[in-house]
Parts: sequence; C-alpha cells; structure tokens
Amino acid sequence: MLGFTLSKINLLILVTATFAIVAYFMFGLMDVVISEAAQQTIDAYAEKAANVVTSESLCFKTQATIPRHISYFGGLQASKRFFYVMHISRYPETHNEDHLSSLIFAISDRKDQEKIRAASKIDVNAEIIFYDWNPTTINIIDNSVSTITLDPQSISPQKDSFMVIKEVVAGKNYLHIIACSSDGMCPANCDLSSEILKNSRGSNELSLCLNPQTCAQKWERLRLN
Repeated sequence: MLGFTLSKINLLILVTATFAIVAYFMFGLMDVVISEAAQQTIDAYAEKAANVVTSESLCFKTQATIPRHISYFGGLQASKRFFYVMHISRYPETHNEDHLSSLIFAISDRKDQEKIRAASKIDVNAEIIFYDWNPTTINIIDNSVSTITLDPQSISPQKDSFMVIKEVVAGKNYLHIIACSSDGMCPANCDLSSEILKNSRGSNELSLCLNPQTCAQKWERLRLN
C-alpha cells in the first residue's frame, strides 16, 4: 500500500515537473515569436525611411501607417495579437555636422513601454527634426522633442502614422519626421509643421519641400494609390 502511494506521488511529481518545463518552454518560445514578428515589422519601416534618405532628389517624401497590432503564431491558439507602440528617435539628440546622425526605430510592449522587443537603426548625413503630435490637443505640433512614440491603439484619431520628408537646402540635408494619423490628420499636421519650420528659419518664405501645397499634393497621391 505504501509503495503504491509513493508511486502515485512520484507520478504526480513527474507530471507537475513536465508541465512546468513545457509551460516555461512555451512562454520562452512565445517571446521569441513576438520579437521576430516585431523585428520584421520594424525593419520594413526602417527600410522605407532609408529609401527616402538615399534618394538623389532634393525633395523626397513618404508616409506610412503602422498596423493596429502585430499578428504572430505560437502557443495553444492559431494566432494571437501583440499590442505595441513604436518609438522613432535620433542619436545624438543634438545634431553635429561633423558626424552622422542615427534614426532609430523601436517597438515595445504597449503595457510596458520600457520593454523593447525589436529595434533597427539607419545612419544619415542629415539633421533630423521631429514634429510630435498629441491626439488630445489636435492642432499643436512640438518640434522640440528627440523621440516620437506612435500608438495605434490610442484614442481616435489614432496616432498611427508618420511622414518622412528629405530636404536639401544650400547643400545641407534635413530629415523631417512628422507624427500624424491615418484618420485624415496628416495633411493638417504637415501644414502646421511647415509653419514651424518657416518660423524657425526666420524667413517669410515657405520651404520648397515642406509647405501646405506639397503636403496636400503628397497626401492626395497616397490616398489615390
């Protein structure tokens, strides 16, 4: 009787240990799958920005909207959703004409934004200027920041899009990054950013590349495509 009881206890211990090992492995595998899906996503947007940077044009623009979630496979279900935020930052924070600047894309958990899942960096010979936007304030753009955070799950209008504009002025390269929304806010934010740029340069003339007319034209082409 005692031997039978001990054998049952040993079997229970074995089953419990096996379950713990499998669960630990599955959680570890889930993290790997999420990170891989996030890396593929972030690499795509970094490549999109790199295409703007490497363009030989004196004025080149693109706009991108990030998905509301990242789908990944793994675990006990066929597919799951990873909710995230995307950070776009520059290094160094203050531009130095004698050195290249880095444009950095990173994805982190939406609930734990300190937990970086994936990152990608491109080096640019340009001054990087950010134009941040808060959906709760709508008509306010902040160009004093060194990082923009996009959150496709934010309140409507979602902060889920960004514009990348390369501009060459008097032989100097500029890279403008404008936060906006796929819900029709990109032309308006582009216009506001162009006004900030005009004021910061101390000129009454709008930029030939970043101005209300080109903002509207670019958005219309993107919308039609």
